[in-house]
Amino acid sequence: MSQQQNITENMRAILVDWLVDVSVHFNVMSETLHYAVNYIDRTLADMQVEKTKLQLVGVACMKIADVFNEKSKEYYRQENSAEYSYITADEYSPQQVVAMEKAILNVLNFDLYAPTAVGFIKVYDRVLLVPPETQKVALFLSDLTLLSAKTSHFAPSLVASACLFLSLMATR
Repeated sequence: MSQQQNITENMRAILVDWLVDVSVHFNVMSETLHYAVNYIDRTLADMQVEKTKLQLVGVACMKIADVFNEKSKEYYRQENSAEYSYITADEYSPQQVVAMEKAILNVLNFDLYAPTAVGFIKVYDRVLLVPPETQKVALFLSDLTLLSAKTSHFAPSLVASACLFLSLMATR
């Protein structure tokens, strides 16, 4: 974020908050949202983004994460890009979404897999047999950590451990 001339951490937080709503609209897994935010952070670290294109970067990252994690078969269909364009209140055309997606994939060097806090929480759940309500709280807390760019500096395993610890304390 420090390299961005036009984007602030507050703008990033607003984008991530909006992407939470987008993830609910598209009914994607929580891990897909975490992948999308990871892609956004990596893109913002390597590519200058204009203020007017931040939402386009966010929606393109969500589309990439959707295809990568959800194994969407709609990837190459124009309707998929049209849906992502529509979710931006038609601020961007489907062609702009696809063009940004290509630019982001090049910036990411097609390296899409990244460990997420959600993945670690699921592993911890299998090992520790965490009660369902505790796991829900941990997943909620991990989603909250996405809002701050500062938490992206911590290892996902550490974020997951902290979320799980707090959820265990809260649900005792």
